[in-house]
Amino acid sequence: MAMITDQVLKEQLEKGVLLVDIRSYQEYLVDIIPGAIHISEFLINYDKYSHHKSVTIYCETANRTSKVHSFFKNLFDDANCLLGGISSWRDNGNETIVPPKLEYFDFEKVLFFNYAATTPVFHEVVLEMQKYMEIDTFFANPASTHYLGRLAKKKIDEAEKIISKFINAPGGNIVWTSGATESNNLAIKGLVEASHKDKKHIITTSIEHKAVLDVCKYLSKKDDSISVSYLNVDKHGRINLDELRSLINPDTVLISIMAVNNEIGVANPLEEIGKIAKEKNIVFHVDAAQGIGKVEIDVQKMNIDLLSMSAHKCYGPKGIGALYVADGIELEEQIHGGGHQNGMRSGTLSTQQIVAFAFAIELLKEKTDLAKLKKYREIVVECLTKFDNVIVNTPLEQSYVGILSVTVKGVPGDILFTLMPDFALSMSSACTSNADKPSHVLSAIGLDAKQAANTLRISFGCYTTDSDIEKLVKSLEKNIAVLRKIDKFN
Repeated sequence: MAMITDQVLKEQLEKGVLLVDIRSYQEYLVDIIPGAIHISEFLINYDKYSHHKSVTIYCETANRTSKVHSFFKNLFDDANCLLGGISSWRDNGNETIVPPKLEYFDFEKVLFFNYAATTPVFHEVVLEMQKYMEIDTFFANPASTHYLGRLAKKKIDEAEKIISKFINAPGGNIVWTSGATESNNLAIKGLVEASHKDKKHIITTSIEHKAVLDVCKYLSKKDDSISVSYLNVDKHGRINLDELRSLINPDTVLISIMAVNNEIGVANPLEEIGKIAKEKNIVFHVDAAQGIGKVEIDVQKMNIDLLSMSAHKCYGPKGIGALYVADGIELEEQIHGGGHQNGMRSGTLSTQQIVAFAFAIELLKEKTDLAKLKKYREIVVECLTKFDNVIVNTPLEQSYVGILSVTVKGVPGDILFTLMPDFALSMSSACTSNADKPSHVLSAIGLDAKQAANTLRISFGCYTTDSDIEKLVKSLEKNIAVLRKIDKFN
């Protein structure tokens, strides 16, 4: 990526360089470098600017600059980036101006279509949390032995029963954590490190969340006695159960497979996997961050021994999660310092977050309308498949209905989103979006780098409305057509 200083940019501006602001439209409206146009203006009127031989772009985020720069390199002989972005330009005392609004955009608020990344907290849950933080509430340390401490502990015990009932687990087997990432670490590291076998073998899939894959990678690098096998997936992310059976060997101690993939929405056959694990006496761990309240989760029916959960994926607060641990499963503690939670995980429990997590779980059934989400997904699929060269990555008959992944030829996701500032969308997982290389999930299902760059993830949730979908469809149709006119993107 060719970087230039603000002094070089000043010289370029005197010569009439094409300067493009690639920030979001909302950031653009605050201030710009004099002479700059917004990327949306460039794309909409591409023919007007295509005669330029060189271009300089700027942003405030290095990662975004890098990604968009790769597309501009295909359009111009010479593509440069402003070192430090507009922040550096301002810091060095250079002038910025407030630009006029662009007629192309007319919206009042940003519509949220990124429920796979996080969910808003139910309003009732926010109100409930307030009962556990101030004086004269259940604020006390639940590990304290005085009356107020015991009251707080009682509320945590009640929350544990709610979570256990929801996943059909025996009571007393919930370990509270900071979220699914910590739960996955505790489940996998804890199980492997507690194993008395000389050799330990883990089976997982190639499309797990990084919170599983990176743990497996860490363990296998750290200890030669630990090995990991990765199940392949088909073009829709589905595993082959026969391959799973073939990978099992006498050293296999753990099978770790997610309930629902966070990027393409494929739902795994947990009951069948659980049967295989039980037959072979292998511990079965499920990362259910995307599964709670979205697909059936029954730890007894599915023979699940370890289940990771996260509140912020099911309308609870961020920073709280849980790990279900079946009776008889031994885990090595990963966080030391007090021996809390029966020695599983040390640290003062956050009563307000735990109660909020449980309350959100209680509200899920009445607030989640899967039939409505399925209808919304069908509408968007119908809209997108009217265009040629569109690949629907999500297996529509074996997936959570609130996630849709599609690849649209000639439509780079990062570029499309600049034309859709009134929608919160993503290309892939928030946990992989900062990497320059394609998502490991999209690579695993057979997409090359260009196809991955042309992939959109749209996810729906409880607050999505018919009006939101109507606006989304209209915007997709209009802006895909704009980008398809630029031959070099196709």
